[in-house]
Amino acid sequence: MIKKDEVSITFGEKLKSARKRAGLTQEQPAEQLLVSRQAITKWESDKGMPDIENLKQLSKRLDVRIDYLLDKSITDKKFSIGNFSFVDCGILPRLENSKK
Repeated sequence: MIKKDEVSITFGEKLKSARKRAGLTQEQPAEQLLVSRQAITKWESDKGMPDIENLKQLSKRLDVRIDYLLDKSITDKKFSIGNFSFVDCGILPRLENSKK
């Protein structure tokens, strides 16, 4: 049986989750964006927001949609199948190269 639940989370929580899912420390995206680690901490704790350019770069580097990060009405969707749970968390699909 598949069960679907909506879970609302903040921009900062979504950002932190996406960063961890990408296997990055706070220092790594900070270095890539030329901002301080404290800026990443501030964004992840919902005490500030990145500017548009940093937001675009975060989206690309973390493989998540910008609308997913920003829109509070877009929530993670949890799916349960038996004892397993899955979360649709706004990850961008990767297009595979069809040439071999």
